[in-house]
Amino acid sequence: MLGYFFCHRIHNTFLLTNNLDNIENIQVVLKEKYPHSKNEILYFNDKYIFIDVTDTLKLDPKTKKATEKIHIMELENLFND
Repeated sequence: MLGYFFCHRIHNTFLLTNNLDNIENIQVVLKEKYPHSKNEILYFNDKYIFIDVTDTLKLDPKTKKATEKIHIMELENLFND
């Protein structure tokens, strides 16, 4: 568990930049599709970006925890102006 925390922290600190120019495009798309959610970039490569979407209003009936989804977006679609 502790190893996962450090790997996740290192991933977010060193591999993801804080000054992405078109991050607003991602936020707009996710706000429209999932208005009551927390979002976190999990991974991206040269074609896709993988985003963890945690819906804060919908609870899983069995576990009573917030529902989570992985939303996959094509990077090419985000940068069309």
